[in-house]
Amino acid sequence: MKKIKPGESKEVKLIVTKKMNENSTGLIANVAEIAESYNELGLKDVDSTEANQVKGEDDMSTAELILSIKTGQVVATIGITILIVTIVSVGVLCMVKIILRRKVL
Repeated sequence: MKKIKPGESKEVKLIVTKKMNENSTGLIANVAEIAESYNELGLKDVDSTEANQVKGEDDMSTAELILSIKTGQVVATIGITILIVTIVSVGVLCMVKIILRRKVL
C-alpha cells in the first residue's frame, strides 16, 4: 500500500454496478464515505468520524449521475450511410454526364 503524505491526495478508480429496472433511469446519487483510515502515529481525524454516514463531514462525498437509455444509434448510422452513398452517387452521375457531353461536342 502506498503511503500518502500530509497535504497529498490520491485518485482511486472505482468500478460500480447498478441493478437496472424500469425505474432505474434519472438522477442517481452515488454516496461514498471513508470507512477506515490509519496513520503511523495513531492520530484520529479531528473533524469527522469514519463510517458514521453523517452528511457534511469531510470524509463523505456525493456524486450525482444521470442514467439514461440510448436508443436510435443503429437507425442514425444507417441513415447517414444511405445519405453519403446517395450524395456520392449523384456526384458520379453528374461527372459522367459532363464527360459524355464534352465527348459529343
